[in-house]
Amino acid sequence: MDPLDMNSTTSSDPGAASSNGQLDYRLLVATIRDPLLVISPDGVILAANHPAAIMLETPPRAGDLLWGHVPMGMVYDYAGVVDTVVLSCRSIRFEQQVGGRWFEISVEPMLGKADQTMAVLVHGRDITARRQIEACHRASEALLSVIIDHLPELIYWKDQQGRFLGCNRAFAEANGLTSPEEVRGKTDWDFLPPGQATSLHQQDSAVMTEHRCHRAEQTLNLLTGDQAVEKAKLPLFTESGDVMGVLSVAQKVNEAEEK
Repeated sequence: MDPLDMNSTTSSDPGAASSNGQLDYRLLVATIRDPLLVISPDGVILAANHPAAIMLETPPRAGDLLWGHVPMGMVYDYAGVVDTVVLSCRSIRFEQQVGGRWFEISVEPMLGKADQTMAVLVHGRDITARRQIEACHRASEALLSVIIDHLPELIYWKDQQGRFLGCNRAFAEANGLTSPEEVRGKTDWDFLPPGQATSLHQQDSAVMTEHRCHRAEQTLNLLTGDQAVEKAKLPLFTESGDVMGVLSVAQKVNEAEEK
């Protein structure tokens, strides 16, 4: 028996209206453009729309067990998620690859009058395009990181509080570090004399406040005994346009003189 069959219609049309004017929920499921299924707490498919087939291995049919339509490697994942949703009466959301496409899948409890799960709604949203864009961004960031890491200039960036977020290999080596990762969380006071560190911090603050690039030649006495000349600073912004920090470029004194 369909636990959601609350209509008193005698029509053979599953989309017919009931005597109190309510529409059969299966008609509503069929009108949704995203993949959508309604299943019983024990995994029996009560309703499914046509797009649901693209996030399953085979087209779903009412009366079948959901587990018979998902790829073999996902059976226990789906069963575990559905059981958790039924028992906790709370929704679960996860991302899943099916074939060559990615879906964000939301599993929601459909509660009855006693706050018990009468059925479970499985809704999928195709996020393949988003995942492809994210992969392109990661590839671009990786390429940019390689380029920056091979530049002879000292390149480094900090947050609004003056803590280093990252640097290239030239800056790390100039400051006696074995890798750029070691710079994270440090400040100018970890590498420079107090007077120079304070001056740089004040300049960083001005760049972030004024939202403009600052060009000057600030001499830096490095811990390794070398000297560098800071050539430029520019503010860093978030996607929403808020200032998140500052990026600086410097050259060792001998390299600066050669150029």
